[in-house]
Amino acid sequence: MNIETLRQQASYVIAIVAVIMGVAAIITEVLAQGSAGLGSVLAGGATAALLVMYVVARTGQAFRFLAVSVMMAQVMALLIAARGYPFQVDLHMAFFAALALSALMYDAKAILLGAALVAVHHLALGLVVEDLVFYGGSGLPRVALHAVILVAEAAGLVWLSITTQNLLLLAHKKSDEAALEAQKVNQMAAESAAERGERAKQEELILTRLEQSFGRVVAEAVEGRFDSRVDDKFGFVVFDNLARSINALIDTVQRGL
Repeated sequence: MNIETLRQQASYVIAIVAVIMGVAAIITEVLAQGSAGLGSVLAGGATAALLVMYVVARTGQAFRFLAVSVMMAQVMALLIAARGYPFQVDLHMAFFAALALSALMYDAKAILLGAALVAVHHLALGLVVEDLVFYGGSGLPRVALHAVILVAEAAGLVWLSITTQNLLLLAHKKSDEAALEAQKVNQMAAESAAERGERAKQEELILTRLEQSFGRVVAEAVEGRFDSRVDDKFGFVVFDNLARSINALIDTVQRGL
């Protein structure tokens, strides 16, 4: 499994979480506010955009980034849906959970995108339309506190994502190198087998020549003819020495006779 496959699977997980959060936002607003409103519109619109992109290009980078964006938008919708209730503050933790889920893609850009959306949301709405973001008012100190926590989490997740990505790439590289080395070993083994086969053929030919040459010389010697000699150019030291020894023996017998 490579990193692109991991990112694609993570985008599906994030998309499912985003859809669930959108449904939760609509239900929360209906129960808390008595009817669907701005939060439901945001949740429904974001979910619809995500579903359209899933049908059109669910395997591309655009879908991954949209999944992260929609997940963050659903948290914003939850905050809007819970306006006027104390647990609205508690729902801010969903931002940090969503940011952590973004790290599943092992893509620093996805994490930075999620962090940027949260920052813009807090600055744009947290200081202008406070009740849609914070229960009991916000103010600059409160927004700054959330910003510091957001930056700390985003930095840690980016570092973790980059480190993990490098480790995955290194492991993939090592795997490729191991496969290449195994291929070289197999190739060397095949070449060695071919060389052994070729050498066996050469030895068989030499033995055939040796048998024929020895047989002819010995047969003529038995008949009293000592003019023939064994060919001593076989290409193997052992056979060449043996041929010269036989020839020397024939010479000795011939001189003696």
